[in-house]
Order: sequence, then structure tokens, then C-alpha cells
Amino acid sequence: MQQALEGREDLALLAILPGDPRELRRLRDALDVRVTLLSDPAWSTYRAYGFARGGFRNVWLSPSTWAAYARLVGRGRRLHLPRQAVYELGGDAIVDRHGVLEWAYRSRHPADRPPIGEIVRRLDDLS
Repeated sequence: MQQALEGREDLALLAILPGDPRELRRLRDALDVRVTLLSDPAWSTYRAYGFARGGFRNVWLSPSTWAAYARLVGRGRRLHLPRQAVYELGGDAIVDRHGVLEWAYRSRHPADRPPIGEIVRRLDDLS
């Protein structure tokens, strides 16, 4: 996503996570991301955007999730045991400069993410 949005000074890419700021700094450094990470330990943004809570089946038994993990391992990533609430699914959102939610993709399982091309297209449609 970072690469897809390079040169778009009109946009800011943020990730809002429930961890405390120290934990988010460790995550940012470990993943080498250049995205601004915001801490929301109360999960208020998660609830405001209507992101879902999964169940055992769509979190642990989803073939798509296991395929995504296999791809990560195949690319040399080491998987770690979860440290957060694994049933909170999250998603992707586009918010305008006034804080109005313009679009949201609500994940159905941990590996469910919209294609980057779809996010960029939606951003272009809003421009």
C-alpha cells in the first residue's frame, strides 16, 4: 500500500491498532513500515467503523487464512503467537480530512483484505 500511494501528497496512510504506543513502535520497527501507527487501546475506532468480531470457524479454520500464512512463511516471515485479541477482525477505511468515513472494508477473516487496486480506485473516485 505504501508503494501504491507514493507521490500522493493529498493522502495520509495510517494504521490504528489497539496496542500501547511502545508495542506499536516495536511492531513498526520489526515490520519496517513507514506508516503512521496510532494507538487505540479502547478499540473505539474499531467499534465506530463497524468492524466485526470473528468466531472460531472464520479465525482458525478459514482456508484463506491458512493460505495467507503459508505465503508469508514461503516469503521468509516467521509467524508469532498472537498477542492481541485474535477474534477482532478489523478492516480498511477511507476517511476524509474532516473525519467522515467515506468507505470501509470489513474483514470476514484475518487474511481478508481488499486488493490494493480497489483501495486506490476508491481513493481516485473520491478525488
